[in-house]
Amino acid sequence: MWRGEGIGLSGASPTFFLYGEPPHAAGGNFLHLEPLDARSRPANWHIRPHRHEDLHHVFMLSSGGGEIRAEGLLRRAVAPCLILIPAGIVHAFAYVPDTTGRVLTIADDFLRQLCSIEAELAGLFAMPRLVAAGGHAASVLADFDRLALELAWRTPGQAGAVKAALLHILVAALRLDAQGSAAQAGQTSDGRLVARFREMVEARFRSHDPVGAYAAALGVSLSRLRAACRKQASGAPLDVLHARRILEAKRALLYSPNSVAEIAFSLGYEDVSYFVRLFGRREGVSPRRFRMTRVRKDVLF
Repeated sequence: MWRGEGIGLSGASPTFFLYGEPPHAAGGNFLHLEPLDARSRPANWHIRPHRHEDLHHVFMLSSGGGEIRAEGLLRRAVAPCLILIPAGIVHAFAYVPDTTGRVLTIADDFLRQLCSIEAELAGLFAMPRLVAAGGHAASVLADFDRLALELAWRTPGQAGAVKAALLHILVAALRLDAQGSAAQAGQTSDGRLVARFREMVEARFRSHDPVGAYAAALGVSLSRLRAACRKQASGAPLDVLHARRILEAKRALLYSPNSVAEIAFSLGYEDVSYFVRLFGRREGVSPRRFRMTRVRKDVLF
């Protein structure tokens, strides 16, 4: 999961097709693979905040590293690792000079096709992710090399081979991400329960279902869920729910022109004043002040 220090990015960040290229519609099967330094080296290893309307990115860093900013969060990446950036997310990079790797760009329509084959891939692009490759780096790099080879020339069965190679990369990322999450949550029953609860929250946080409904869906008592969350999430289940909604609110405040009331309603809060008070208690500032302050402090490379 993407965690780190909060860093604001401007909601006015430009939209590109590929970085530096004017936006235009991507074909349904659009797929692009290039060396990481193809755009980062000419830009002096600093990629300014931007987004892509309907293109997802998978970065494979084989050496070096740097800082990645996405969704108002800062992470420091150390190779070998994978970085996944969903379509529409404002992101920026400050690489260590001479960082090497590959950049894979996938059209949203193409990703949907792959998700029809393996549904779990959709969750992989639910939010930005930094995934350590560890001892699997050589295997993942080989998958990227295989995909590059298939894309290099037309040959019988190319479409199937490209799709197979791409699925292999994404499934590897999915498994590495799951391994990292399991290690982070711990292998205890409490860790597994809270991990399942967080997955459910991710899918349902706008619905404002009572915590008891989550417990019932998870097949445990409310007291059991509360105890697990206190141990693994340092708070009550309701705190986890509030934190997820406030995260979504901060994204909307940073990257959309919607009013505070519109954002509150979109997150299922019928009482805007309650939402404002909740946001203030958790963040220490009002939603409007958060938006104004973060825009003024925006860091552009």
